[in-house]
Amino acid sequence: MSTSMSSATTGEQHRNVEVMTVRDGRVTETQVYFGGNFPQG
Repeated sequence: MSTSMSSATTGEQHRNVEVMTVRDGRVTETQVYFGGNFPQG
């Protein structure tokens, strides 16, 4: 799983998450979730 966070010039923060399934050393599936507002704290 990989999570990234970005900030807009307005100060809003957003997060994206990628979940990868690996079988026999190969990536067989990738799911990407584009998040909304990221709460402070």
